[in-house]
Amino acid sequence: MKYSYLLALVLFTGVSVAKKNELVPIESFAAMPAVSNPSLSPDGEHIVAISTIDGEEMVVVSEFGSYEITPIVKLKKEQDRIEGVSWLTNQRIIIYTSYNELIYNKRWKLGRVYAIDIDGKNRVVLDLPDMIRHKYAKSINVISTLKDDPDHILAQAYSERDNTPAVYKINIHDSSAEKVVAAAEEITRWVPNSKGQIHLGFKYDHDKSKDEDTVDIFFRADLNSNNWEKIYSYASFKDFYLQPIRYYEEKNAMLVFTNFESDKDVLRYFELETKSFGDIVFQLDDYDIDRAYFEDDEFVGVGYLDDFYQIKYLDDKQSNLQKTIQATFANYQSYIYSSSKDKNRLIVSASTTNSPTKYFLVDLQAKKANLWFSQYAGLEKVVLPGKQKFNYQARDGLQLTGYFTPGNAGKNSPLVVFPHGGPASRDDMHFDIWLQMLARRGFAVLQMNFRGSDGYGDKLEDAGYKQWGKLMQTDVYDAVDWVKTNQLADTANKCLVGWSYGGYVALTAGFQQPEEYKCIISGAGLSDLPAMVKTDNFWSDSKVASNITVGDVTNDAELEDLRSHSAINNVDRFVAPVLLIHGKNDQIVKMAQSEDFYDAMKKRKKKVEFLELKGGTHNLDSPKNREIAFKAIDKFLAKYLQ
Repeated sequence: MKYSYLLALVLFTGVSVAKKNELVPIESFAAMPAVSNPSLSPDGEHIVAISTIDGEEMVVVSEFGSYEITPIVKLKKEQDRIEGVSWLTNQRIIIYTSYNELIYNKRWKLGRVYAIDIDGKNRVVLDLPDMIRHKYAKSINVISTLKDDPDHILAQAYSERDNTPAVYKINIHDSSAEKVVAAAEEITRWVPNSKGQIHLGFKYDHDKSKDEDTVDIFFRADLNSNNWEKIYSYASFKDFYLQPIRYYEEKNAMLVFTNFESDKDVLRYFELETKSFGDIVFQLDDYDIDRAYFEDDEFVGVGYLDDFYQIKYLDDKQSNLQKTIQATFANYQSYIYSSSKDKNRLIVSASTTNSPTKYFLVDLQAKKANLWFSQYAGLEKVVLPGKQKFNYQARDGLQLTGYFTPGNAGKNSPLVVFPHGGPASRDDMHFDIWLQMLARRGFAVLQMNFRGSDGYGDKLEDAGYKQWGKLMQTDVYDAVDWVKTNQLADTANKCLVGWSYGGYVALTAGFQQPEEYKCIISGAGLSDLPAMVKTDNFWSDSKVASNITVGDVTNDAELEDLRSHSAINNVDRFVAPVLLIHGKNDQIVKMAQSEDFYDAMKKRKKKVEFLELKGGTHNLDSPKNREIAFKAIDKFLAKYLQ
């Protein structure tokens, strides 16, 4: 079946406009993106993307320039997810999916990989044959799509004989496999170059004597050799990290990401002869670099996030093309999302803080640029509020940033405090469907990048270590004080809403400032920090990450500190009503974190509601569950926040 989304007509004809104060149906916000992850075929003739049609997630194909899309894959199970799609050839596509499985009382997110023709035929699961696949190995890990060999991919996978993965060349038509790099040196992750050649490998280990996680990086110059030389080693959270990106044989050096002698993640060379860091290739003063861009193996630019995602090109040709794109879409923050191999056809992502992300198709030869799809077409004619960036000072003097979205009633608007998850994540200026759902109800919305947020360098992120419920929490309260001081909203009439770590923040505010909030909403939140730490990494002896970033439960003082900053141990202090939302198949935060807190609140006759999302994972990525959750949040806020 084919679908035709005549989005151009929807956007630019006389469709009624929802005025600023007019109520918009919650379904318009709860809808999943109509299109995501669009990718152009190498010849630029077709587009593959992920689309949500009639509430179901599908892989779709469209001809370049057409609004007609054809579904080729739909997952059968509600808990399955499509994680990504890309091109293998002009006619064949690779699809990455995930599913949820309960193993030894813990939820795990596992993967499955498919290859399929653009007409939906000849679907093959890419995997090792059962006779050689390790009985505990659930999936392969694709590490290269081999641009010079379109009939194969490279994947690392476990065989029955190996306890660490080897590298296999897998045929994309029949899934036949050939081992090309044997398991060696207990290497757990292999790194190919752009041609699919394996010069590098990583070994991850836990040193019990030092109680630290270590990463060893191995290298071989000769592809025919099985002798791997350790060229660098570092302890997580202690030493400078190194992430290789490209090996340059002529320079006997690697281009790497690292924080060596820098507060920020930068690009620099690592000299293989001396096994030492060389010149810095690129760095930013205020932000971490999170991506490197290449053209025919030459480094041409970097990607990073300030208020919007930015690409800075060093190559003149790419830089001029990006300037042309920005000038063409002057009213948007825009960048090239995907391109044909010859760069004549482009998909451009364009967004603003108060308008849904849109994808435009650009044909440079024909000198045409046309709107293709909006992620949320139902909101295109709705007047939506925009975020305003602000800077504020935490109580200990630390300088932080945040984003404020004004409410309909100005300084008299009720306030929703909305901290992000992570905590090693961050808020920005991109269009945010969660925020718009809250703001379009008339509420002012406050977001903040508290200490522990990422993207700003090591110092800010490290400042959040072992500050759960403490300085990370008071950074949220200090942002509320900023709103109060500037009289931007009614801070006496507020609720706190959060998901994941943000859910922890919400519950913690519920007992630390019990009289301050009219209501508390915690989605996939944490109520018991010691329980979380104890169940982390049960496949190994290592709890280094949680010990350093959250707290060490084997240390009596730290254990008591974690208990005192857990809502489960402070139920008697709660005054505000609480709404708990949790996916049954959450693989990050166990649903028991919400269930146990709910039981404790009910036992003490506190006001609490619990919404269990059937088949729900940690992320609200199911169309059905997103609508259920958004409606519940909307109803709860309407009841308690006037």
